[in-house]
Amino acid sequence: MAVYNVQGQKVRSLVNMVQNTGAYSVQWDGTDEIGRTVPSGVYFYRMTTGTTTAKETISKNCCW
Repeated sequence: MAVYNVQGQKVRSLVNMVQNTGAYSVQWDGTDEIGRTVPSGVYFYRMTTGTTTAKETISKNCCW
């Protein structure tokens, strides 16, 4: 699972490993790969499971 900006650039990898079947939760702290706070705005996450890819929108508020 990774977070991307509106330009399609990867901002942060959140999970990059194979997981067993089950329920999981992931929280993004609003920072990039090296810990810098990213600007407020619209971001997207992409998650791939087997042959399925899910893409959703995230709205980052100013004060995370």
